[in-house]
Amino acid sequence: MHKCFLGGLKIRPKVGLEWNSYCCYVSAHQQSTGSDTMSKYLCLVSLLLAVAMVNSKFEQLSSKTRYKDVFTKNIVLPPGYKPSKALLLIRHATCTPDESVYNNMMVLLRELQEKIRTTGKKPVGKDVQIFLDWTATPYQFVEGAYLLPEGIMEITQFATRLKDTLPKFFDGLYDAAKYPIKAIPSGRAIETSRVFLKTLFNESSLPEEIPTCSETDLLLVFEYGRGTVDPGRKQYRKHVERQRKDFIKSRAFTNVRQKFANKFGLHVEEVDYGYIKSLWDICRWNRLIYSEDQCPCHFFEEEDIGVMLKLDEDRWWSFSSTSVSLFNGKLSCGIFDHLLRFLKSKKKRPLFPMYFGHRTNVLLAHTALGLDPVKENFSTSHVIPFMANLMVIVFQKKGTESLVGFYFNETLTAIPLVDNSTYCDYCRLSDVIIKLDAYLVLNECEKFFSEAEDKSVGVPYDFSRPSY
Repeated sequence: MHKCFLGGLKIRPKVGLEWNSYCCYVSAHQQSTGSDTMSKYLCLVSLLLAVAMVNSKFEQLSSKTRYKDVFTKNIVLPPGYKPSKALLLIRHATCTPDESVYNNMMVLLRELQEKIRTTGKKPVGKDVQIFLDWTATPYQFVEGAYLLPEGIMEITQFATRLKDTLPKFFDGLYDAAKYPIKAIPSGRAIETSRVFLKTLFNESSLPEEIPTCSETDLLLVFEYGRGTVDPGRKQYRKHVERQRKDFIKSRAFTNVRQKFANKFGLHVEEVDYGYIKSLWDICRWNRLIYSEDQCPCHFFEEEDIGVMLKLDEDRWWSFSSTSVSLFNGKLSCGIFDHLLRFLKSKKKRPLFPMYFGHRTNVLLAHTALGLDPVKENFSTSHVIPFMANLMVIVFQKKGTESLVGFYFNETLTAIPLVDNSTYCDYCRLSDVIIKLDAYLVLNECEKFFSEAEDKSVGVPYDFSRPSY
């Protein structure tokens, strides 16, 4: 395997990327043009981004962001109050790639290399030669290895910080009544929960199997809901496709295409969206997999990165905003119902319920609380990095009403109350209950629940009700 040289550093490429959205780009590209150009641009965007990231200026990579690049400080507790209970909603940690998608990308990269060698203008620049000398190695998934080393480290460190911050919550022994668990039925979420629990508790006390939702449970499985249950799913898909087409036709993206064409000595017509989007995704994944920034990232310039991030921000805005689809509001019904029942409960148990899901779970909760992403600032990088999490902590003080703090990625976050104009960081428990109650009513969540529970209705989804 060849080494890449960036800024005087010798870097040996490693193997392992995840692709959860690339297949559609590859398919669309292969239907419209030759696939060799795509490979070329995959590496190009990746290389350019790596150089930018060496300067620590481009650590915001939307949902492909490393947790350590946005984590800023430990959880801050209100003085004079004691934490009494908490609820955790968390995305899986940095995970391994999808083998088939990754290997399809490697095929395209090799095709791109060959196209540059045979049809590109000569001589090539140094950066291009680095890419041509690089070996695009196929990835082989190791059974059971759903998380990358970076992911195992970040979830272990997070659990350790929780033990230090909330020492009275974790006494060493796992108790299902105190620490109920619900995970999405995916290897990455389940492995994240296992690593998390092993760090918090004695391993001998842990359950053999992690409790999971069904594949149709709209408590956590939002992708299923979006694709199957949403009555406006066809309109939503048209909206997303129109958004993508508008992006491809935009002046900003056209400029990116021209830059790439000039770099590789190809005609701009040979440089389509599929190639560039794939290069961009490979670059982001390389930053996750390698300890240093790897080729093929250093071809991306700062303005190119901003253009590509805009596409991500628009995508996640569409997935979460009720201005795009009213169904987006219903997707948070389940977790808000659990949270509301948890806050209202006077019982000592559960103490710390945990929900292990995907980025969409945290994103939808963030939006449902009235915290819409700021698209111009690429804020999804701070909302849904790998291991994105929302922790809701209840604080008590004798003689006063309990307070509630909302911590996104361990940062205390002020939320708007039911009037949407008054914000609080440590909110009165009664105000939070009013807000959540109003949300469930506004989005007709109880009707949503009852339809799932009434077998005679025959809807294709269900909800997990909490035991508290």
